Amino acid sequence: MVKKLENPIQQVLEAERAAEAQIATARQEAETAVTEARKQAPSILRRNETRTQRAVERYAEQQSHLLETKAQALRQKAEDKLGDEQVLLDEHFDQIVEEIFNDVWPQHDQE
Repeated sequence: MVKKLENPIQQVLEAERAAEAQIATARQEAETAVTEARKQAPSILRRNETRTQRAVERYAEQQSHLLETKAQALRQKAEDKLGDEQVLLDEHFDQIVEEIFNDVWPQHDQE
């Protein structure tokens, strides 16, 4: 049961003591929480750095794979184009040689 104080000054003093006790308890709880957070901070930072590093490595690997895929596609396209050009060259080789010969030595037609 709560003791009822008659004197208003005693009531104020009792309220102040109760408030100071609550403040002290809250301060102690806050200090404990800060201390615990400071203890956990290095491991949280390491964990976050590790996660970030793994994410960067995965991204780099994906980009490398994508680049290699694109490079392979470009190589294949270049090989196909080269093959097409080789076929055209083979088909028109005699004609090309004759045209070059006529451009370089036009006088052979006049003789």
